[in-house]
Amino acid sequence: MPPPQPQPKVPIPTPLPTPLPAPLLTTLTTALLTANAIPPILRTLTLECQKAKWQDAVKARIMQMLKDEGYVDKAEMLRVLVREARGLEEEGEGEGDDDGGDGGVQKGRKDGKGGEGRIDVRVPEKAVSEGVKVVKGYLEKVVEVEPEVVDFWSS
Repeated sequence: MPPPQPQPKVPIPTPLPTPLPAPLLTTLTTALLTANAIPPILRTLTLECQKAKWQDAVKARIMQMLKDEGYVDKAEMLRVLVREARGLEEEGEGEGDDDGGDGGVQKGRKDGKGGEGRIDVRVPEKAVSEGVKVVKGYLEKVVEVEPEVVDFWSS
């Protein structure tokens, strides 16, 4: 039996469309799953979050929500934590969307506190950048990154 032929690389369109076209999304997802890339990505994210003591910040933020802000509904706490971890501030009452989509305002503080004295639980930038490096390594085997899209990987 002849050795398997390498598949041609799929070019990534420029500018990158949002959302990604279904065939491109399928190709990228399949590449990550076929290469068994998920465990190394998870290990990288976990290690970097541990180095940054992110779990401690999340625990402290939960305590702050319970003690200082009077949260009692676990689902609501989780929704707020996910928004804050993504770096989004809560919008005004009745604004934005419930699924955590594009609503919200990016946080810009780097002093360990979110807005209004809240503990900052954004996913550490180093974890994101290291995770992107791992993903990029796997995806470069199946996609062509055009020169003008180089900054895509650094964001």
